Amino acid sequence: MVQHRSYVYRQDGHLTEIEDLVAGTHRFTLDPLGRVTEVETRGRRETYAYDGAGNVVQAGLPGQQADGDRLVDGTLITRSGRTVHEYDGQGRRVRSTRRLLNGQKRSWSYTWDAEDRLVRVTTPDGDEWRYIYD
Repeated sequence: MVQHRSYVYRQDGHLTEIEDLVAGTHRFTLDPLGRVTEVETRGRRETYAYDGAGNVVQAGLPGQQADGDRLVDGTLITRSGRTVHEYDGQGRRVRSTRRLLNGQKRSWSYTWDAEDRLVRVTTPDGDEWRYIYD
């Protein structure tokens, strides 16, 4: 299968849409500071609210009960349910590890370049996805 993904950005460089042939289109609503306030994909919506210091103070799925607890460190979600997220010093996610019900762990890792662009993803099965920018 041929994978294709395209990106749409605001004039200030903030990402507002990802169109993916496999996963569908993800649209991001941003506040004036570039923080994500809403994500819409395949008819599902997530919303986020921030305090004056920029910390996530609310995350939700309108009309649905969100299962699992959340742990937030500043503006970073470090745990959501059984998934732990790790970040580098620039706040970029570098690993997400999900603990399965049988106790096993499945990790995704993310590699970024000096311009904050995602350049590689390693899946739990060891597959590598590489991204090239022009």
